[in-house]
Amino acid sequence: MKASLKFLLFIIIGIELTFVRSILFNIITTTVALIYLIYNRASLKKITYLFVIGIIPALSTLAMYSTLAIKTDTYMPVIMATRVFSYIFLGAASIAGSSITDLFRSFEQNFRLSPTITYGVIGAFNFIPKITQQIKLIKANSKMRGQYMSVFSPKLYLKAIYNAMNWSENLGDAMYSHGFQEGAKRTNFNYQSFTVKEILIFFSIILLSIVAMLIK
Repeated sequence: MKASLKFLLFIIIGIELTFVRSILFNIITTTVALIYLIYNRASLKKITYLFVIGIIPALSTLAMYSTLAIKTDTYMPVIMATRVFSYIFLGAASIAGSSITDLFRSFEQNFRLSPTITYGVIGAFNFIPKITQQIKLIKANSKMRGQYMSVFSPKLYLKAIYNAMNWSENLGDAMYSHGFQEGAKRTNFNYQSFTVKEILIFFSIILLSIVAMLIK
């Protein structure tokens, strides 16, 4: 399934989670998302990390709703606590098996997203590792001069932003040198439209999710 269609599918299921008060639906969503992560060869470390980061908000939600919930609505605390894990695993599954580049190129080709936005976002995400490395370099240079820059130091981010502005100009020059023109119609070397099979799978999963919502 194309990255954009998969992302849209998980957004719809996420909206369903918001309005459905069902422990079973939350468990089914979490289980299916977990199976999908395993199918995409997610490491045990990553899956364990998802469980760990969900424990604190889930317990906090459980405690809060246990205190505030009325006596006739005893299931609400459990519903809200299990919903936390559903959102965490659903979010992880939405980006599993595809990159940011795949996602935005799919949006450009199939949902007519502006090429300017598409390549701007792709370029920004591709610069994240370089920015991280530059911040480490700035901190190392500061230590050599006897200056310590913490995470909250304004100088650290001012220097990183200055370098990023230079990189953005270089990125723009590189895009224009490769024939990119803002607002111009573009062709795609590898155009990937939605197949009938993908569309059928998309609507089948939505139908199954609706059936799961109706199960009491």
